[in-house]
Amino acid sequence: MILLADIIDAQEALRIGLVSRVVPAEQLEHETLKLAERLAQGPTVAYGLAKTGLYQGLGMSLEDVLNMEARNQAMRRPHPDRAEGVAAFREKRPPRFTGRAGSSPAR
Repeated sequence: MILLADIIDAQEALRIGLVSRVVPAEQLEHETLKLAERLAQGPTVAYGLAKTGLYQGLGMSLEDVLNMEARNQAMRRPHPDRAEGVAAFREKRPPRFTGRAGSSPAR
C-alpha cells in the first residue's frame, strides 16, 4: 500500500484491518465523540503505559519486550484504577477509572 499507493474504499480498509469501523459520513462526528468518551472513561494511565510500551518495544527483542511488560504490570498492580477494574468486574458494573497517576512508572 505504501509503495503503490493503491486507493482502497472503506469496506476494503475494514476487511484488511486498516480501520476498526466504518460509519456513514453524517454519523462520523457522533461516532468519533462516542469513541473519545469511551477512551476518556477508560484506564488512561494504563493506556499511556501501553502506548509507551508499543513505541519502546519497536527496537527491542521479544525477550526484552516481555521483561518490560512484566515490569510495567508489576508497577501498576497497586494502582487505584487496577483495583477499580477488578472490583467492577466482580460486581458486574461499569468501572469508574480516575486516571490518577498513583505510583510513577520508572523511565
